[in-house]
Amino acid sequence: MKPFRWALSLQTKIVLSFCLLLAGTSLAVLGVFQRMVSDQLHYAVVEATTRSGSMMAPALVERMQQLERVTGVMASSPGTRSIPQADQATTDDYSRDIAANMGVDWVAMTDSRGVLKGSSDPTKQAELAKLGVPQALAGQSWTGAATLEGKLVLAATRPVFVGQYVQATLTSAVDIDHKLARDVARSAGVQLALLNEGRLVGSTFDGNLPQSRNGVYEMKLQGRTFIGSSTPLKLKGIEQPVEMVVFIPRDQVTAPFDALWSGVLAAFGVAVAGAFVLGVGLSRNLTDPIERLVSAARLVESGEWVGPIATARKDELGLLLNVFDRMIRTLRENNERLVAMLDVDPLTQLLNLRSFREKLEVKITEAKDTSGPLWLLVIDLDEFDDYNRREGGAAGDRVLSQVADIFRDEEGCVSARTAGDEFTLICHGDALERAERLRKRISETGVKASIGVAARSENTRRSDLLILAAALAKDQAKHAGRNRVREFTSFQIQEAEGDLRQFLQHGSYAAVRALAEAVDAKDEYTRGHSQRVAQYAKSIAEALGEDKGFIDLVYLTGTLHDVGKIGIPDHILKKDAKLTDEEFAIVKRHPDLGAKIVSQIPQLKDALPGVRWHHERWDGRGYPDGLAGENIPLLARILALADTFDAMTSDRPYRKGMPESVAIDEIVRNAGVQFDPGLIDAFLSSVGKRWRRAA
Repeated sequence: MKPFRWALSLQTKIVLSFCLLLAGTSLAVLGVFQRMVSDQLHYAVVEATTRSGSMMAPALVERMQQLERVTGVMASSPGTRSIPQADQATTDDYSRDIAANMGVDWVAMTDSRGVLKGSSDPTKQAELAKLGVPQALAGQSWTGAATLEGKLVLAATRPVFVGQYVQATLTSAVDIDHKLARDVARSAGVQLALLNEGRLVGSTFDGNLPQSRNGVYEMKLQGRTFIGSSTPLKLKGIEQPVEMVVFIPRDQVTAPFDALWSGVLAAFGVAVAGAFVLGVGLSRNLTDPIERLVSAARLVESGEWVGPIATARKDELGLLLNVFDRMIRTLRENNERLVAMLDVDPLTQLLNLRSFREKLEVKITEAKDTSGPLWLLVIDLDEFDDYNRREGGAAGDRVLSQVADIFRDEEGCVSARTAGDEFTLICHGDALERAERLRKRISETGVKASIGVAARSENTRRSDLLILAAALAKDQAKHAGRNRVREFTSFQIQEAEGDLRQFLQHGSYAAVRALAEAVDAKDEYTRGHSQRVAQYAKSIAEALGEDKGFIDLVYLTGTLHDVGKIGIPDHILKKDAKLTDEEFAIVKRHPDLGAKIVSQIPQLKDALPGVRWHHERWDGRGYPDGLAGENIPLLARILALADTFDAMTSDRPYRKGMPESVAIDEIVRNAGVQFDPGLIDAFLSSVGKRWRRAA
């Protein structure tokens, strides 16, 4: 994918840069200006709130004092002193009359014990009657604010004396509501709202109070925008203070800035136009040499070489062009020398590892159209490090050059140096005879060689498998005493895993993976089995909701789970009839052998449980260790399910594979017997999602 490049010319970029720089500066100025307006607006709102708050508090105090005076007068009137002897109906009527005469909202009376005797609104005054009763019965007065029946009120309570004794109490109250808010706002010339515990109790406007943002309120009234902030009003008798929100028109504050704002915008436009003209003038002197330089650089980046770009210009840009011109000429000369070295080893002038692999792929493709077999020879110089230490590096280089000359003499062969003391030959003809001749000629140089020989066959049809086969044969030659030739016969381990142990101790996952693929390649009826099991197992793990690390481990282990079958003889593995008890006993050794092979690679230790125990059963009747239930690791339980499903649905020489729906029903039937019942739903929702589980 090519890197993204701007489609604009350099000249346009310079002009835009000037404009953007000025625009950024102007926007910063506009931001400062906007902040000034915002600060002024905030200051004006706070000032109005403070001013209104200073007016609101005295107004409430005055209202409370007025209520206190009127309540005291009514408590000492003859009519009130006679009420304690009246019935409730008379008391209710009297309460309504004095509420109307006093200009208050609520009135309530209690007897000498503090029990409600009557009120102006008997359904709502029970709580009001309790205010100040203890003080009034003790001959004292009480005045304050309270929250009653969902309303905020100012209340006053006075004792009613008959002679020298308190015979009753009189309580009166007025609502703190919209009327009170309008009275205060009228004198202050603002819009306001009163809140108690976040609840709107009075306002000068209709509707709800808007939500605040960082303590600032904003709302629309009669086509104008109002800005407000809150201040607390502490009232006697109320633990939570009453909040007062004062609103003022936004344009009342911002009007002086409007004319200045227009001037700032005009100046901004003039500045951008000036920057554009200045940018065009400056860019004309810069763009031509820079565009030449950029064009040349892009050609070089695309793999092409440019002609001379030197210039007579004497300024910094001219110097840059001339330096770049000399640099390109030098790079071109060096590149021509390096290209000649890419495919060969500098010391021996044989092919290097990269070019050898490319050549091997070509030879394998060509070998499909030829009658003679293609052979690969891996030649390792025995104890060459000791020779280097003993004779010196210069002597070692001479020996490597002499060995390379020997390989060059081999007609029809492709030879390469693939490691420090390792060489590889690709050839046709009698490879064993050729390998023995090469071994003898190499011994004449003062060193000896171990040679592995492998022919391309069905089991080594790919280049990596062919290389692995020749490397195994070479290692066998070394383990047998060095200075000899060994031919690769098959991926089959004799005497348990003995022939492979030393190789794997120096191997990697790639080697084990290649062995697993070689197992699949042994039998056309099982080809692709490991890959399918890996994919089924991965789908089950994903349906279980496992983390990505475990899912990746499940997939990797699935690709390797049958690697132990590399040690099962071909006549058993490919048998087209039912196995005998003795043959099945040999097959049952493959999980243990696979675990031993994988254990040679430290990086694959987490895969060991799946490789060893994927044939264990939930009821404990599996192999190799007879584990049961959750004693079987989850990794192995998942693989057992995926392995069985693929085995049942795959064709064999002695039977056709089951239909997938039948195989799924069989797995469901064996839940809790052969398989972990907790995995069945995950299996059905992933691998078997096209069929419903039978009820």
